[in-house]
Amino acid sequence: MHSENKTTPACDAARKTDKINKDKMKQYYDKRYSAKPSQLKIGDTVLVQKPRTNKLSSLYDPKPYTITGINGSMITAKRENSTVTRNSSLFKKVDNRDQPTSPTNERVEEEEDFDELDLPTTPPRPQQPPAAPPERRYPGRNRRPPQNLRDFVPR
Repeated sequence: MHSENKTTPACDAARKTDKINKDKMKQYYDKRYSAKPSQLKIGDTVLVQKPRTNKLSSLYDPKPYTITGINGSMITAKRENSTVTRNSSLFKKVDNRDQPTSPTNERVEEEEDFDELDLPTTPPRPQQPPAAPPERRYPGRNRRPPQNLRDFVPR
């Protein structure tokens, strides 16, 4: 019934045409959307994008990963006991030198420096009387009681 692994010249021609057309579409898409190959390489320190629980949550996991493998656009990264494999678009490269070695010590030093500063005190402003409301720019509407109630007398 079915011939195994035999192709006809028509099938070969269709595959060739299909490949040419797919390459054209890829070229157009890459040019249109400025697609570029990933600049990440093995050994880079990266942050991994995480699902957002609410609009105040961080877009990236704050603990960095190190890239251990690359297969096309799929990247495998590891930190301590966890390993993740994601598309390269979900990774963000970070520089190691930007991360302070001990952020808590630097914060304490900054706070101490702030306490030692002598900032000049500004004298309080004198109380000014409230400003008069500004004059109307346009004339106000003349308000009158409705005509159908002109003979109404309130009790």
